Amino acid sequence: MDQPTSSNPGKGLGITGFVLSLVALVGYFIVGGIATMQALTTGGGGTTMIIWIVLCLAAVVLSILGFQKSAKVGANKGLAIAGIVIGGVALILSLLAYTGLSKVASDPTLQQVRDEAKQMLEEGLNDLEQDIEQHTGESDTTVTQ
Repeated sequence: MDQPTSSNPGKGLGITGFVLSLVALVGYFIVGGIATMQALTTGGGGTTMIIWIVLCLAAVVLSILGFQKSAKVGANKGLAIAGIVIGGVALILSLLAYTGLSKVASDPTLQQVRDEAKQMLEEGLNDLEQDIEQHTGESDTTVTQ
């Protein structure tokens, strides 16, 4: 019994592009949140979004290649089309986030707030360290008496 084989050279690329597109879109919300926190706290986050943009581009390119190969043989192109659309949405969201985060990270007012917060944190840690040393020194003399 010979099983009919459907020859779709773009099927694997279409599926891979679709799965990467889903990962890119769902993961965007996690990665976008991480990059936002980096931008607000340290002024960074751009590198994280650039890596995510590359993933989105890979998803779209693989989906397009899968679509083209499937179209040549007249095979089903559904997953490849879905990968192109979802990957495109993820790419647009990632580019918008990168642009916005770049503006936030370079905002001079936010940089001043970050510097003041850092200084206050360092002063608070120094005060805490002095209090601990003072308290530890007092309890050591009490125990030895």
